[in-house]
Amino acid sequence: MIRFPRRTLCPLILLSLITVGLLASPAFSGSRETPNPVQRASAISDESLETLYGKLKETEIQWDQTRRALRKARQRRYPRGQALEQLRQRARKNEEALAQAEEAFLRRVDQARYTTGETREWNAFIERAEQIQEARRLRAISQ
Repeated sequence: MIRFPRRTLCPLILLSLITVGLLASPAFSGSRETPNPVQRASAISDESLETLYGKLKETEIQWDQTRRALRKARQRRYPRGQALEQLRQRARKNEEALAQAEEAFLRRVDQARYTTGETREWNAFIERAEQIQEARRLRAISQ
């Protein structure tokens, strides 16, 4: 039975793959391609979509934490008075911030769809935008 010499062969394979990867990169090939304006615009729009998506996730987390704290306060009947009112105000403020973040994200996704069309890289953003629109539609029906 022949055993696979892992200790010597695996590092050699790894080193050769790294070397081939580095040699195939544009920095070693000598041809630096400057992106055309369309590529630059799509890179900028990707970045702003990611930024807005990050802000959206952050406001969702804050809104969820505030909502949980308010629900816990109602269940425990503590805090009362001014502290409870501050918690309610913070919940309203976080809900407004979430609505603004959702609106900004939806506008940016629509703008990206209009200018460049849907791409595979944006599927996560587009799916999230569709989820937001569906949740808004369901909230409108339930009210």
